[in-house]
Amino acid sequence: MKKLKTLVLIILLIQPCLNRIDAQESKHVFGFGIGRVAYNDDIVYANTSVGDYWFKYNQDIILNFNYAYKVFPYFRIGGYFEYEKAKMESNTLGEVEGSRFDLGLHYLAEYPGDSKLRLQLGGYFAFSVLSNELWDESIKGLSYGIMGGPCLYAGKFSIALHVHAGMSPYFGGEPENVDILAPKVLLKIYYNL
Repeated sequence: MKKLKTLVLIILLIQPCLNRIDAQESKHVFGFGIGRVAYNDDIVYANTSVGDYWFKYNQDIILNFNYAYKVFPYFRIGGYFEYEKAKMESNTLGEVEGSRFDLGLHYLAEYPGDSKLRLQLGGYFAFSVLSNELWDESIKGLSYGIMGGPCLYAGKFSIALHVHAGMSPYFGGEPENVDILAPKVLLKIYYNL
């Protein structure tokens, strides 16, 4: 009987701690995003041995897969993979089809923390590879910038509309360098595991 009373007492003492742990939101967030370039006129610059070219986007699609860990309740840091397929046009070269992928890190803060509608603001930094049908080999570079926008929470799911503004410099043999100044808009869906 004494063992039973001790067991009941232990359960009663740890019950509030168990309820608190169960009520805590998970620290792992997985996301998927789809988007496109927001502004398309003369936003890709290529410096080659035969001349300098400006390209504008005709059409594109961007896919974004990301993971983040909540370091604090309203601040997370993680990694992402992004793939873009695009058709660009130059006055001298005509239409060119190309692709880009990024593998990098990102961070994101939210305000206000207790609201269903929050403002998110963060940044990203990635290793990037760019290729198209004109160049014999892919060129490598960096992609970095800031991102932000509104986010609506609904239980374990949330949906955000982010604008990414940054720069992507690439360096190679031919072309010597390429700069992408394309602002992107992505619709992202997050799941708190």
